[in-house]
Amino acid sequence: MALEACQALAIPATIVLPFSVAVFREVSVIDRPGDWGPRFDQVIARARVHSDLVELDFTKNDQRAFLEANHEIVARVTAANAGEKFAIVVWDGAKRGEGDATADLADEARQVGLEVIEVLTVDHIR
Repeated sequence: MALEACQALAIPATIVLPFSVAVFREVSVIDRPGDWGPRFDQVIARARVHSDLVELDFTKNDQRAFLEANHEIVARVTAANAGEKFAIVVWDGAKRGEGDATADLADEARQVGLEVIEVLTVDHIR
């Protein structure tokens, strides 16, 4: 969702994955409720055309993979020379305890002074 928004608004975005596109699609896209596969395929295709895709060399069983990808994302944003710097986090807003990669990304981004924009995937009734 965030990548689609960036594309629509012509905001440059680099996709950093902890492992190959195929593995990421299997373990973090199509295993979720909804029809995310085709949407993922479209943003990946566009990223490849623009050389905006980074695939790290972790295996899907490596517990550090997502956290290391988060470090790489934050490092790339903070090292960028131009433009407004922020992190977009798409999630349900609920931290799942130690090792929650999405919550970790939001926390790490805030720690280095980035604005964190949260896009909630579910409605919260309070």
